[in-house]
Amino acid sequence: LRETRIDMLKIDIEGAETAVLLDCRDALTNVQNMFIEFHAYIGHPQTLASVMQVLEEAGFRYYIDSSQGRTKPLVNHRYRGNEQMDVQLNIFAYRP
Repeated sequence: LRETRIDMLKIDIEGAETAVLLDCRDALTNVQNMFIEFHAYIGHPQTLASVMQVLEEAGFRYYIDSSQGRTKPLVNHRYRGNEQMDVQLNIFAYRP
């Protein structure tokens, strides 16, 4: 992220989102808008709070949308179509 200004950054890396955001958090001041496809896998810690903390500390506002359309999330814990994943979220982040 050596550019002086990045209009849009898309992060869709199947579970490595948190590690990448933590690693490049100092460079996020150059980013104006961001889309993050967040994944959480069964048997691994959920790291959504870390992602949100990075975004908040970098000055972003955000909107979170679930692409799953689950009507019974307390009964059906798995993400449809993927037996290893239990959460997939679309996070839209922007500068106010």
